[in-house]
Amino acid sequence: MQNKKVGVVIPIYNVAEYLRECLDSVINQTYKNLSIVLVNDGSTDNNESLNIAKEYVAKDSRFILIDKENGGLSSARNVGIAWFSEKYKAKLDSSINLESNIAPTTDSECQDKAKQNSNRCHVECREIFNIDSKQGLDSNSNSTVHTNIEGNLDSSVIQRNCITINHMNKNVGGGVTLYSYDITNENPYNIYKIYTASTHATQHTESIHNTSITHTINTTNNHNSTLQPQKIDYIIFLDSDDYWKPYCIEECIKHSDGVDIVWFDFLPFYENDSNKEWGATMQECFKFQEDVKLSGHEWLDCCIEKKINSFYFAWSGLIDFAFLKNIRLYFLKGVIHEDHNFGCLLFLQSENIYVLKDKLYLYRIRENSITNADPNLPVPHYAKHIYEAFSDKEMARQYHKKGSMLLMFFEFVEFLDKKPCNELRIRENFLPFYASYCESLVAFSHDPLDIITKMGAIEPYLKKKFKYRHKLRITNPAKYNRLKPLFNIYDSIKGIERTIRKVFKKEKDQNIS
Repeated sequence: MQNKKVGVVIPIYNVAEYLRECLDSVINQTYKNLSIVLVNDGSTDNNESLNIAKEYVAKDSRFILIDKENGGLSSARNVGIAWFSEKYKAKLDSSINLESNIAPTTDSECQDKAKQNSNRCHVECREIFNIDSKQGLDSNSNSTVHTNIEGNLDSSVIQRNCITINHMNKNVGGGVTLYSYDITNENPYNIYKIYTASTHATQHTESIHNTSITHTINTTNNHNSTLQPQKIDYIIFLDSDDYWKPYCIEECIKHSDGVDIVWFDFLPFYENDSNKEWGATMQECFKFQEDVKLSGHEWLDCCIEKKINSFYFAWSGLIDFAFLKNIRLYFLKGVIHEDHNFGCLLFLQSENIYVLKDKLYLYRIRENSITNADPNLPVPHYAKHIYEAFSDKEMARQYHKKGSMLLMFFEFVEFLDKKPCNELRIRENFLPFYASYCESLVAFSHDPLDIITKMGAIEPYLKKKFKYRHKLRITNPAKYNRLKPLFNIYDSIKGIERTIRKVFKKEKDQNIS
C-alpha cells in the first residue's frame, strides 16, 4: 500500500552537472506517492540548473519548482517546509501564461498565436523552447513569438517564464504547459515564481504510476487560479548533488508507523578519488549492532555514553510532518553546517526514532561544495557581505564557518532555556563543542556579522578563559579599539622574539651536529 504521502524537498544551487542523476533517483523510487518541491536558490549558472528543473516539472506532475533569491541551503529547505505547511498563497501569473494544445498534431512544429484581448502568450506545440535574451530568436526558425497589442513581453520575463524541453513528446505525448504563479502574501525568502505543469500532463507521463495530481489548481477563472500543496504525511530532504537508492523511500515507509523519525545511513564517496575514505558516518559513530527504536532521551544517553558531542541530520532520514510542524523547527538562516542544530533539536524533541542501518543515500563529496574551499568559485549572494569584509577569501570562509557555529550556539542556548528536562546534561554534552569550534573567532580582524561582542556567552564552556585582550574586545570594544595599536606592537615584538629563538636554535643544532 502506498497511501502515505511523502513530501520531498530538493534545494538547487549551480548543480547542473549532477541534477539529472539526483532527480532521476527520485523518479525511479519504488515508492511513488510523492510530492516533490524543487527550490532553485538563485543559481548563477546561466539558467542551466533552473532549466533542468523545469524540464522535470514538465515531465512529471509530482514536481513543482520554486524559484527564489539566493539565501543559502537553510532558506531553501525552509521554503519547502513552509510550502507544505501552507504558509504561501500562490496566484496564477496573468501577465504571461503558457498554454498548450494537448490534441495530437500532424507535425512537431511550434505554432505561436497572439490574442488581442489577452496578456498571455499562447503556445500550441509538442515541444516548448526557452527564449533566451542572450541568444535571441533564430531567424530561420518557423517559431515566432507575438506580443499583445496592449503591451510588450520583455525578453527577460519570457526567459524566466518559459521552459527548455527537448524531445518531450516521447514522455508527454503532446504539448506540455508550465504555469507560473506569484506569491501574494508574506514572502520572507523572496520567491520569484512557482512553476507547475499542466494537469493534462499527468495522463501522459510514463514515469508516474500513481495517478494522484500533485498540485491542486482551482481553474474557475485563469486570472484567479490558485496553487495549493498536497497534504503530506512525511517530509524528507535530498541535496541536489546526491542521490537515493531506488528503494530508499519504500524502506523508510516500512518502518514509519508510530515514529517521528526514520534515520537511515548513507554511503559517502569522493567525486574525483574513489580510493579516498571518508571515515565513520554519523550513524556508525553510535555503533548500533542492528535496527533499533529509541526515544529522544535514549538517543541523548547514547550520545553521552559514546562521547558524541556533535551531531548532524538533515537529509539522512524521513520525518513525520505533523511532528515537525508541532515543534516548529526550521533551519537556522544564513549559516553553514546548519544540519548540526537542526539534527540535535529534532532528535531531542522526538518521542520515537527508528534507526535503520541500511545505507540508502549516496553522499557525494566534491571539491567545490559549500564546505570546501575553491577561490575561483563565485560567492553566494547571501554571503557576499561576509566575503567583502575580508581581502582573503579563505579567511572569510573560516570566519563564516566559525560565525555560523556561534550563531547556532545562541540558538541552542535559547532552546535549552525553555527546556528544563535534561537541560544540564544537554548543555554539558553539546555546548563545549560549539564553544571550542568558534573560540578563535574573537581574533578575527573584521566582524561583518557583528557577533564577537556576544562571545562572552561561550566562555563558561571553554577549557581556558579568554586572554585579556580578547576579553576586552568582548566586554569593552571601545577601549579595545583604543589599545589595539599597542596590542599590534606587542604582537610584532613577540614575532621578532620567536624568529630570534628559531635562529639560535637552528645554529645550536648545527653546532651539535
